[in-house]
Amino acid sequence: MDLDENIYDEIVKLCNEAEEYEERCENEKAFDKYEEALDLIPGDIEEYEISSLILVSMGDLMFIEDDHKQARNYYFDALNCVGGIGNPYILFSIGKCFYMENNFEKAKEYLIKTYMLDGMDLFYNDDNKYFDLIEELVSEHVKLNSAEETKDDALIENNKSLKEVEDKSIENEKGVKESKDKLVKNNKLLKQMEDQFFKNKFKYMDMFEEGDIDGALKLLWEVWEWFPEPKVEQDLFYLLVEDLINIYIETKKFDLANKYISLLFVAGLKRVDDGTREFIAGRLAYEQGEMSLAKQLFYITNSKSSGRMFRGKENKKYRELIKK
Repeated sequence: MDLDENIYDEIVKLCNEAEEYEERCENEKAFDKYEEALDLIPGDIEEYEISSLILVSMGDLMFIEDDHKQARNYYFDALNCVGGIGNPYILFSIGKCFYMENNFEKAKEYLIKTYMLDGMDLFYNDDNKYFDLIEELVSEHVKLNSAEETKDDALIENNKSLKEVEDKSIENEKGVKESKDKLVKNNKLLKQMEDQFFKNKFKYMDMFEEGDIDGALKLLWEVWEWFPEPKVEQDLFYLLVEDLINIYIETKKFDLANKYISLLFVAGLKRVDDGTREFIAGRLAYEQGEMSLAKQLFYITNSKSSGRMFRGKENKKYRELIKK
């Protein structure tokens, strides 16, 4: 989606000013400029590619300041924007954040995605520890070492011929290659599914913004049926639930929003808990006039997101509620 030309020019101006502050190591001032730029983006920031670039820059600044949790939150926001999904740099940055937080399993998940998409390019210019973690994940060295141990044991215990040992080594190497090929294939399938999902996601959200609510919901439900059971265990399904509830809130179909709100809290549990769930539930409560419940949910949101969820003019009324 394209921004108004005047808004876009102002955003570029603010980002250029931010970069100048970065060059002078005035990171706090740079961050403020990026935040100003982000606030200029109307509506759903995820629908604009420039949002991803700004959020990545904000994440980079937080990473420099060693606030890895906050940096990770910005990178995840960038990942959900147009141009963000499948971006190797964002995946790499998320993996680095998890590594620095000693969450090595999650770090492996994002670093291996980076490697499969972009090879060694990003790893060459960074600390070797990140690639070392990937080597453990794919278990190439473990498997090869195991093959060597098997070869040694065979020589000592069975006095096998050199040809037999070589054949065993070739067989093990073939197994490693098959495992790598399978990993590449699975990653490609995942990427294809993600691309198709986001293509339809942006399509039904465009339909909704253009006033074709029935068409948007019809396409959304078609995408819903793609997901095999149990749907709630799949990360992308959470985004679908999020969109469904937001559409119902915007169209004031609160009974339907209430019907599905519980899915927000059981779907996508591997996602970072950044307060989005509570924010959406708080919006629903607010729009129904349940101010006490909304206020409680917004307090939780504010704590988890460090106020990030309340940015933008459209969220001013929610921000004002927690100030009362």
